[in-house]
Amino acid sequence: MQGAQFVLLNADASKVAKITNGKFDGWQNIPAAGPGGVITWPADSILTSAADTGLFSVTGLDDGTYRLRKIVAPAGYNLLTADIVVIITATTANGQTWNGVPGTALTHLAVTADGVAGTADITTGIAAITIANNAGSTLPETGGIGTTLFYIAGAVLVLAAVVLLVTKKRMRYAEN
Repeated sequence: MQGAQFVLLNADASKVAKITNGKFDGWQNIPAAGPGGVITWPADSILTSAADTGLFSVTGLDDGTYRLRKIVAPAGYNLLTADIVVIITATTANGQTWNGVPGTALTHLAVTADGVAGTADITTGIAAITIANNAGSTLPETGGIGTTLFYIAGAVLVLAAVVLLVTKKRMRYAEN
């Protein structure tokens, strides 16, 4: 779905990726939360799904563990309740020299998102995952202050009834 926005975090979610022209360009600190606990993410860290395909890409990631956090859901869709853990595993033929052609260096490439296997191609060096963009609405919160007021009003009425009952019994005993 177009318009979904994500940020890519490191394994322990302590840093956010800086993305320059679709390429990973290092890590930066996560900004402090503002009023209401809202984080204003740096513009160079936000990944937005494309209008025509609903996709986005990041190049230049090493093998390792990352977290993908959905920060904006398009109208009619829900935010994710937790970060998606993305694990990229890669094995190279020789780790010291490389001619720049992924097909000659990579011997294994795999990717998972929350344990679900994605697709990977060692000839291009491209690994891909699919993230479900669930439509629907969030259920309303129940309980809250409204029910508390009803409990208090009910307790006051019960207490008043008990006081009236005791007073009425005392008046009967006083008459006898």
